[in-house]
Amino acid sequence: MNDDSRYGRREPSWNASVPIAHNYLDVCRAAVHSDEVFKTFKSKIGYMLVLEHCDYIQGKESLDYIKQNNPQLLQNYPDIWTSDLIGTPVVYFYPELNREVSPTTLSYIKVLSDLIDEFGSLDNFNIVEIGGGYGGQCKIIYDVFSPQSYTIIDLPEPSVLQAKFLKRVGAPAIQRYYHTNYPPDIKYDLIISNYALTEVLEPAQSQYVEKVLLKSSRGYVIKNGAMASLPLLQEAFPGFRIGEDTKSQAKNNQIIRWGK
Repeated sequence: MNDDSRYGRREPSWNASVPIAHNYLDVCRAAVHSDEVFKTFKSKIGYMLVLEHCDYIQGKESLDYIKQNNPQLLQNYPDIWTSDLIGTPVVYFYPELNREVSPTTLSYIKVLSDLIDEFGSLDNFNIVEIGGGYGGQCKIIYDVFSPQSYTIIDLPEPSVLQAKFLKRVGAPAIQRYYHTNYPPDIKYDLIISNYALTEVLEPAQSQYVEKVLLKSSRGYVIKNGAMASLPLLQEAFPGFRIGEDTKSQAKNNQIIRWGK
């Protein structure tokens, strides 16, 4: 994939206003080209309006959920906490952990807890993620498991930022594709999307379903908007299920799952 990030401004292809989208992409671009910006990109306003905006209470909800379901994630994997050493995120002190942690990191660990409950070990899985942020979910998964492969599909600017972040934390090399250049015709063991899929505009959302989701034997999609292709997934996967995102303050958020 071409790592050239000298692309011009364009209309956002997801549900974000033009100024918010442009400011976010500008921070991604600057963080790739400047190590000084990279040191603090997670706390840049332009970045926080799209990602890194979880507050203390949301972090506490994730923490309580992890403690109840997979407390070993908080105790046995010290590399998990290194995510916050890069990018200067906003952190809060959580007495139960006796440390300061970014609520976003706790959210990623919560998702991993769900994945463990649904699918068990992720060792040797071929995983694809739609909308990878800065690579935080990918990094947390590699802190605990050893997937066979990990693919992230995203816009060019965050895609290159993900490569820089994951290289800095020592994560294995991943496959990266732009949202207009889908992976080749291969099968996946697990598709992950934390909100990103339902924030993509049609017809791109339906293309993701056709070209990626339907080719994955397992799925975990946090849904925060309409999804026109939902019937296709329900028909394709007999084990398809959808339920409320219990940790979310937005009560209309749901989690779609399929596979075992």
